[in-house]
Amino acid sequence: METTDTREKVRHLTELVTTGRANEAYRTYYAPDVVMQENGETPRTSLQASIDRQDQATTGVTVNEFAPRSIVVDGSHAAIEWVIDITTPDGSHIHIEEFALQTWKDGKIVQERFYYDPSQSVPKPKNQ
Repeated sequence: METTDTREKVRHLTELVTTGRANEAYRTYYAPDVVMQENGETPRTSLQASIDRQDQATTGVTVNEFAPRSIVVDGSHAAIEWVIDITTPDGSHIHIEEFALQTWKDGKIVQERFYYDPSQSVPKPKNQ
């Protein structure tokens, strides 16, 4: 896939995600057998497993910010620097800055790996 095509798809994907339509982004841009991995965790090896994880992670949270800080596209590869700031149902706060590295094939993401400091995903009490 040409860099321009990938860039447009990544731009639209980030638009979907930042407007609360992550599941639509998954169904539109992720291959059925996509492999997704958080840091060094065991990879998820299907689209449905990734959607289920997303739903589990976001149920009941308030999204304060979910924005791409930078995007780099080169051929069939893309990197997105995400800033994620959420409040959990108990009022705790989580702020994560992560990189998502993607491999695209035939207009779909076939592999995505996330890199971030795991200590960022530990909720901070609402007074911090």
